[in-house]
Amino acid sequence: FFQSFLLTLNNTELRIKKKTMLLCQELQRIGKRMICVDFDLTLIRIHTGGNWQKTAENLSKCVRPCMIQLLQESVACGLHVAIVTFSSQTSLIHEVLS
Repeated sequence: FFQSFLLTLNNTELRIKKKTMLLCQELQRIGKRMICVDFDLTLIRIHTGGNWQKTAENLSKCVRPCMIQLLQESVACGLHVAIVTFSSQTSLIHEVLS
């Protein structure tokens, strides 16, 4: 059971990588040079309300793995990446992404 779970996990990771790679290639093909990603409830799976009281390390546990892959693949493809938010906690967001 555990081995099949690991295979499923690896297949899921490979599917995400393939999909993000195809997305980035398509964005480039149609002339897009930048990808903008909202922070709360998109890049991370919660809403901080602009008032996160815990550490950046705690918040980094809320980052969606597929979004990490998307950002990494976007940079690798030469796309510019912008993280958008209404939060004033920009240094915290920067630390989460580091």
